[in-house]
Amino acid sequence: MSAPIFEFKGYTINNLIYSKSKIEGMKFTDPDENLEFEANHGFTDDFSKGKLGLKVQLASKENDSFLILEVDGFFDIDSGLLKDDEGNERDISDVHHIFIVNAAAILYPYLRSIVSMVTGLDNSNNIILPTINLRNLSMEN
Repeated sequence: MSAPIFEFKGYTINNLIYSKSKIEGMKFTDPDENLEFEANHGFTDDFSKGKLGLKVQLASKENDSFLILEVDGFFDIDSGLLKDDEGNERDISDVHHIFIVNAAAILYPYLRSIVSMVTGLDNSNNIILPTINLRNLSMEN
């Protein structure tokens, strides 16, 4: 079995806003109808560390509560990410794609849990994000 190409080191919550009144100037989505979120990522110059940021802006079904959440996940990256199975250098776009898809698959459950926990503290109608297929994420960003 080969060694993992990156290791999850943890996450931080950069922004968390929960409000009973709509926040002006913000677009909110109902996660049951059309879940939208933003993703951004970056690497150190030597590709030894990576960061993935995820942001959601959600409204409850009843439109009576609103949540903005931004989290960053941090990863140590093995040099194996830069090479394919034959040991050849990977195209940089492939490196980004592999990182985004896999890092999002690791970080999204934390984002999902935070949304459920925070909205559940207020009432029993907490917002539960769906499980999603993240394979096409990097193609959309």
